Amino acid sequence: DGGNAELFNSGDTCLQFVQVVAVFFQNNKRLNKEKKVSFFLLSRINEENPKEYLSHIFWEEGKLPLKEFSLNALDSSLREGMERGRISKAGELARRKAELLLAKEVSSEADWVVLDGTLEEKLPGEKEILDCLPPNVCGLAKSCSLITAKGRNAVGYVGSRGLHGNWMYFLDLI
Repeated sequence: DGGNAELFNSGDTCLQFVQVVAVFFQNNKRLNKEKKVSFFLLSRINEENPKEYLSHIFWEEGKLPLKEFSLNALDSSLREGMERGRISKAGELARRKAELLLAKEVSSEADWVVLDGTLEEKLPGEKEILDCLPPNVCGLAKSCSLITAKGRNAVGYVGSRGLHGNWMYFLDLI
């Protein structure tokens, strides 16, 4: 899992704290944890292309192969309406990429790696990492905004039609 916090934002420069952690369990007991901490600076300093945000990553604890990257401020996945993408959105992208890279890194040490959220590409640059994840990495979405064709909450609808009480899927059967 991971988190990010905006420390400074001036519209064209943003400094974010990014942290990701992998926690290892065996027989319901915590064995170990691995933590990666970085500071992520994003600014619009590319004079040749003022639509481009450029990043710089400073690793404090641990290290991941998260490379510095640039973002197009007019990318539709970053924009809100007709406005250019918020520069702070890049902090979310840096955290998400760090989560995926840490999952890939620890996957050889674990039977299963469970990420918080889905394995769906939502931001630019995620696809390359998602395509390289091994089969023992899965996502667990705790919330769902799907609706039925008649506008009902899909989770509630499925729950009303299925078995009552607690239920589970066994991974070896899927």
